[in-house]
Amino acid sequence: MAINRRQFIQTTSVLLASTKLGASHVPDNSAQVTATLEAAFLNPPDSAYPWVYSFWMEGNITKEGITADLEAMKQSGIHGLLFMDGALGNPVGPHRFMSSSWVELFNHMLTEADRLGLEINLNNDPGWAGSGGPWVKPEQASQRVIIWETIVEGPANLDGPLAEPAGINHDFYEDIAVLAYASSADTVPSYRIPGYNTTKTFSGGGDFFGVVPWPRFIPTRTEWPAVPADQWVHSAKMLDLTELFHDGRLQWEVPSGRWLVCRFGHTVANGGTRCTQKEANGLECDKLNKAAGESHFAAMVGKLAKQVGPLAGKVLVSTHIDSWEAGSGNWTSGFRDEFSRRRGYDLLPYLPTLNGVDVDSREVSERFLWDYRETVSELLLENYAGHFRELARHRGLRLTIEAYDGTCDDLRYAGRADEPMTEFWRSCYSGLPLSDLSEAMTSAAHVYGKPIVGAEAFTSRSRRLPRSSRHA
Repeated sequence: MAINRRQFIQTTSVLLASTKLGASHVPDNSAQVTATLEAAFLNPPDSAYPWVYSFWMEGNITKEGITADLEAMKQSGIHGLLFMDGALGNPVGPHRFMSSSWVELFNHMLTEADRLGLEINLNNDPGWAGSGGPWVKPEQASQRVIIWETIVEGPANLDGPLAEPAGINHDFYEDIAVLAYASSADTVPSYRIPGYNTTKTFSGGGDFFGVVPWPRFIPTRTEWPAVPADQWVHSAKMLDLTELFHDGRLQWEVPSGRWLVCRFGHTVANGGTRCTQKEANGLECDKLNKAAGESHFAAMVGKLAKQVGPLAGKVLVSTHIDSWEAGSGNWTSGFRDEFSRRRGYDLLPYLPTLNGVDVDSREVSERFLWDYRETVSELLLENYAGHFRELARHRGLRLTIEAYDGTCDDLRYAGRADEPMTEFWRSCYSGLPLSDLSEAMTSAAHVYGKPIVGAEAFTSRSRRLPRSSRHA
């Protein structure tokens, strides 16, 4: 007796409900329910069968090995595989990432999977980190704001260069603005907003192992401490000097008094491909920018989906974004306009908060940073996760996401996936036997009506694995 997934869930719900209600309220149909459940477990629907991760390591692959692996999967009752190409220090093989021989073997895998009735989920990039590759140019990569500060005293005729901010990566830098604020201090402010270079601004300064935005929780409060009078600046006393700044040189008639001058720009953020063949090393794409995401998607998933022809949507059924190891990012082209459109005011006067300088008060600064993070999150949800789903569906594919630890909240991120995924075998943060990641992803599945939650398992070495597996 076959039973589909919906019938299985409905029947299971009846059984669970019958254990909570008294006999006077529920008909005694336990024998029928038991028989139905037994039949469902003996003949489960296709959606209930397991999938596996499948890795090609360092180009050490053959057609015979691919066929043997897939036939073993089929014989074991496995219905699909999540495919990744990577490297972990093994001897280098002959089939380099996206080379003609590599693509030939990829086509062979699809053909054999079709013969055996297996389905394939293609990771969206080489290795396992986020969405990066050798095709991502610095201007298409994740960006972060960097800032240089100095004190200038007037009246004076200033005509000279301003230093570039520290922290330029990959020889890429573009200016955002040059601003001046009336200041009563002799030096740049020494008092800074605690944690300003972490997830409070998504600048990446505190990222876990340099790749996971950290900390994951940003506390708030109803009252904020007062800031010393000479350690904060007034938004109303800001002068926009951007039009006076050309080719790295500022020409400005400095008014009387002391002025905090800030040069704001952006560069490539931390993060990039991880565990890849050397040919596949590259930068993380800008997840706040739709065009950058489209370019990345086209370079691998789009190209492979096109060349497998009718097997896309039949055998190649989905693409995947793995758990976030992509670093942070907090800027993109057009960000100022997007902020204004979404939040209803201009961010320019409050940019010093990204470097920890309070503007107007700590309360005002914290409120601005909340708005700033929300704008980053919304752009990521729309231009990255949401748009990837559109790009995938255009090619007949679903989108799966291990939707946690990014520069947005996990719930909404998971809601953009057709299938949220978790890692049930480990507990990164809570220390609980069952991972908080699983709690988050199943919650998102309930909220957004996703019928399936995937679960990565045992893909790393850990002394805690036996304990984890017992409690999973």
